[in-house]
Amino acid sequence: MTIKYFTLIFVGYLVSGCNPVNRDNDLNTDKMIDISEFNSLSGKRFYFAHQSVGYNIIEGLHGIVLNNKDLSFIKIVTFEEYLKLKVDEDDKSFYFVHSQIGKNEFPELKLDDFQYRIDSLCQIDAALLKFCFVDINRNTDINLRYNTYINRIRDLEEKHDDIKFVFSTVPLTAKDNYIKRLIKTLLGRQDHNRKRNQFNNLIRGTADINIFDIAYLESHHENDTQDLRVEYLLKEYTFDNGHLNKIGSEKVAIHLLIYLNNLFRRK
Repeated sequence: MTIKYFTLIFVGYLVSGCNPVNRDNDLNTDKMIDISEFNSLSGKRFYFAHQSVGYNIIEGLHGIVLNNKDLSFIKIVTFEEYLKLKVDEDDKSFYFVHSQIGKNEFPELKLDDFQYRIDSLCQIDAALLKFCFVDINRNTDINLRYNTYINRIRDLEEKHDDIKFVFSTVPLTAKDNYIKRLIKTLLGRQDHNRKRNQFNNLIRGTADINIFDIAYLESHHENDTQDLRVEYLLKEYTFDNGHLNKIGSEKVAIHLLIYLNNLFRRK
């Protein structure tokens, strides 16, 4: 092993133990958005299929509902709990149904599991399958991943034309510090987020689909509309450079509620 190569490995080892500065206190989700009215959610049922970042969003949603009495009509239940429920037709609650699906790094298994669960559900008005950031990396065939996702969900749309299917951009990870980026460049390793950005731009450019843009929410501060050459998860929104902290999870959760409210408002 050469001295140069050993030095790169040693520096990388030291850098991996560094933690980013946490600036969560600079943000206040209570003042971000007026959440007093979500009339279009009343009486609707939504299914959210996810993995770990999805659990962050669920945690954020729990916190928002707990702290806002106007949202007490929102019922957050698991897929298994929902199957056991007997929901009356006049029930005006908004059921936010969720489950972990498939296996990370195997997106086609997630699509298989999603199809099975959609076929098993009844009285669902909308559904969303969110991939995880680990489902797309520097080695991913982006066109294949995109086409598979679009075609599989469109097949479900034809089979279940009473359900509004929502496509999602893939979540991001935070930007590495300069030393890590330099090491990856020297080793010829492309940033995973560049492939994720390619996938997300394909989703955004797809006509006639419903899109929830989690990547945009993760990479932009509230009311920031600038176009970024490469989007990264903001440090303020994460505790480990990949998963969402309280601020990030509540921000994405509240925007998901707003998105769904607008989706159900449209005829």
